[in-house]
Amino acid sequence: MLVCALVACCVVTDLELGREIHALSLKLGMFEKDPLVGSSLVSLYAKYGLIKEARKVLMTIPIRDLISWTAFLQGCTDYGHYEEALHCFEWMQQENVAPNSVAFVCALSACSDAGAIAMGSSIHREVILLGLETTLTVANAMVDMYAKCGMLENAQKTFDELAVQNVVSWTALISGYAQNGSGDKALYCFEQMRRDGLSPNESTFSCILKACGAVGDIWKGCEVHVEIMKAALLERDIVIANALVDMYAKCGDMVKAPTVFNELPVPDVVSRSTLISGYAQHLHYEQALCCFECMKLGGVSPNTITCVSILSACGRLGAFSKGQENYRLILNAYCHASLVSEGHTHFEAMYAGCGLLIEAREVLFKLRYRRHISWSSLMSGYIDNRLGKEALEFFNQSQSEGCLATLSCLFVP
Repeated sequence: MLVCALVACCVVTDLELGREIHALSLKLGMFEKDPLVGSSLVSLYAKYGLIKEARKVLMTIPIRDLISWTAFLQGCTDYGHYEEALHCFEWMQQENVAPNSVAFVCALSACSDAGAIAMGSSIHREVILLGLETTLTVANAMVDMYAKCGMLENAQKTFDELAVQNVVSWTALISGYAQNGSGDKALYCFEQMRRDGLSPNESTFSCILKACGAVGDIWKGCEVHVEIMKAALLERDIVIANALVDMYAKCGDMVKAPTVFNELPVPDVVSRSTLISGYAQHLHYEQALCCFECMKLGGVSPNTITCVSILSACGRLGAFSKGQENYRLILNAYCHASLVSEGHTHFEAMYAGCGLLIEAREVLFKLRYRRHISWSSLMSGYIDNRLGKEALEFFNQSQSEGCLATLSCLFVP
C-alpha cells in the first residue's frame, strides 16, 4: 500500500505527500518489514535531486538491493553529483550487489563528466567480463565516456566493435571529435551516419554545428541550418539555436549570427554571450558593448564569456570607465575564486589596452597565479606605448617565475 502511494508520488511529483508517507513509514517500522518502501523513498528523493535525503534513507535500509542502489545512482548522475555516484557504485559492489545495465550506464556517465578515465576503463573491463558490451545502451555509454575524456582512439575502437550503431552511438563519437579539436573527423562521421540511413537528433545537430564553427565550414553549417529550419527545431530547442549563433559567429558571419539571434523567442545568457563574444572576436567592439547593454536592461546576468568579451572590447576601445563598471559586475555576479581570477586577468588586459600601465601592473601583481596571458597582455601594453625596455624586464621576470609568456609581443613592427 505504502509502496504504491510512493510510486504515485513520483508520477504526480507530490514531494510533500511523499514526506508524509516517509514519516508514517518510520512510525510503523516499515523499513524492516518491506524493503520496497525504502527503495521507493530513495527513488522519490533522488528524482527531486535531494541527494542528501536519498542517501540518508539508503543508509537506514536494512537490506540495500539493486533497486535502491540504482535509484540513488540515477539521481546522482541526473543532478551532477558525479563523485558521489562513483563512490556509490563502488560501495554497492562491496556489498556484493551486482550492477545491472542501468547502473553501469549511470556509472559510465559519471566517469564521463568527472573525467575519471581510470575508473571508466575499469568499468569497461567489468562490462566485458559480464558480457554486457553487446547491450547498446551500455556500449553507447562507453563510447561517450571515452569521447568526453578525450580518448578518441578508444572511443572509435569501442564504436567500431558495436554490432549495431544507432544515432546515439554516432552522436557520442561526433561530439567527442567536435569537442577535442577534430572538427574534420566529426564532419566525416556525420556524413557516414547519413550514408548509413540514420537521421540526426537534436544533440547531433548541436555537435555538428560546433564542428562546422571549429573548422570554419560555413557551407556545411548553412546546410545544417536548412535542415534545422525544416524540422522547426529553432523555435523549440534553445541549445540548437545557440549552437547556430555560435557557428555563424565562429565562421565570421556577423550578419547571419545576429539574424538567427533575433529570431529566437527567448534568448538566454548563452545566446547573448555567444553573440557578444562573436562581435568582440571579429573586432566589432561597439556592437559587443551595445549587446551587453541590452543584456543588462533585460535583467540577464553575465557569465564568464560575457565578462571576458566585454573587458576585451573595453580595452580595445580605450573605454576605461566602462571597463571598470563592467568589472564590478564580475565581482557582484561571481564568488568562485577561479572566475574572479579570470576577471582580474582580463581587467588587467583592459587597463593595458587603455594605456593605464601602472594600474595594469598593479592588477597583475595582485594575482596569486600569474599566467602567460597576463604577462603577455602587460608586455603588449608597454610595447604599444614604446616602452620596450620595461616590456623586456617583465618578460625576464615572467621567465623567472617559470611562466612561458609569449615572445611575439616583444617585436614591434
